[in-house]
Amino acid sequence: MNWRKWKQYAQTVCVVYTCMVIWKVILEALKGITDAQYGKNLMLMFLITCLATAILHLYEKLQKYPLIPVIIGQYVLVIGIVLGGVFFAEKIGITEIAAVGYWDLFISVTVPFIVGAIIYYVVFFVDIKRANRMLMKMEEEAEHME
Repeated sequence: MNWRKWKQYAQTVCVVYTCMVIWKVILEALKGITDAQYGKNLMLMFLITCLATAILHLYEKLQKYPLIPVIIGQYVLVIGIVLGGVFFAEKIGITEIAAVGYWDLFISVTVPFIVGAIIYYVVFFVDIKRANRMLMKMEEEAEHME
């Protein structure tokens, strides 16, 4: 991964994670609850953010495929890794999760993934449009020089 891509990845992780933490704090304040597993949940949120962002960044390698199936595949991969990882961790005794915990985790992954995917693909296509405009401008300038 080159420096530009690493910087873009890190910026995306930071923005999405910050938004998720702010949303978590607001929801807890509105509900009047305190998270007993605050540290663990923040760390899990960060790891999920890193995973989802990395998988979204794979789109550059998957551009030859239609966008909607790629996004669906990316989502299935993220949710599968997260739910499968938690299920595995529970089975080997690392953690315990209530039955409703899987639903909460599903929602906690799905909503940020959708928001993150929208942001990622909007920025991605704006960059493509900007690059296309630059290419057209360069072509026009080259034609005027001839």
